Amino acid sequence: MGKVFSFNGRIKRGEYAASFATYVVGYIIIKLLIAQDSSYGILGFLVIPMVWFLWAQGAKRCHDLNKSGWWQLIPFYFFVLIFSEGDYGPNQYNTDSEAFYGADDYERPYDADTLDRNIENPQIKEENI
Repeated sequence: MGKVFSFNGRIKRGEYAASFATYVVGYIIIKLLIAQDSSYGILGFLVIPMVWFLWAQGAKRCHDLNKSGWWQLIPFYFFVLIFSEGDYGPNQYNTDSEAFYGADDYERPYDADTLDRNIENPQIKEENI
């Protein structure tokens, strides 16, 4: 759970979209509760960790696009974060311990390394079929 509040690393666009939706739903619920009964005003303080969560997830998504987390401050940039394909392979925001190769799994057919080897060596390709 602590990693969702960290600004380090990379996340895929599906995880960012889920994080963004979670933030929006949580924000709407808090606003509705406060509007219904002003004694729930103390719930407004829950927006602070929610904004931190969204900024952290946005920074990690920017890192997957090989950009600084500050890019998320551009108005409507969240559309880019939701719909843009991530970078393949390591980039400047990966740490050595991360086994993340970027982009969503369904965008990378099979294993790109295996496909490259199969093209170079037809015998391996025939065995894999």
